[in-house]
Amino acid sequence: MLTHRSVSIPGLVRIKPGCLGRVGIYARRHEWMEVVLLHSADLRPELMQSLRAGLERECIHVLECWSVEGASFERALELFSTLPAKSRAVIGCGGGKALDVAKYVSFLSQLPYLAVPTSLSNDGIASPQASLSVAGRRKSLPAAMPFGVLIDTEVCLAAPEILW
Repeated sequence: MLTHRSVSIPGLVRIKPGCLGRVGIYARRHEWMEVVLLHSADLRPELMQSLRAGLERECIHVLECWSVEGASFERALELFSTLPAKSRAVIGCGGGKALDVAKYVSFLSQLPYLAVPTSLSNDGIASPQASLSVAGRRKSLPAAMPFGVLIDTEVCLAAPEILW
């Protein structure tokens, strides 16, 4: 028997070289002029510079820029509790841990979320779940589908071989 099911997908998907430096363009198009940025703690400095420069070119104000080392529910809750009221979107950049924490903060705050992965070694970039540890045990928690997935092919192709 065939049943009707709805499928939720990100409304914005860009997969191309140089996409990292264009995140500000996509934020401006949706009038997200105040954003919060969460990134992997070990993200290469030149990637953060490219992202920040692209946001600045489009006059996107980064209200907070948080480094994420581990993917825990407790950390996501802490960041959510200090989220500036003026925030219009959450941007997650880096690997799976940072993206999952950003996605969950976005879910709790009901703000749009842009996923900007720097490797393609995880499947959470376009998933309605966040994989976080809760009291030290890994759990899959419900979250919203990202509004956008922005994949810079040059960045992902330069990811360490272990992430392939």
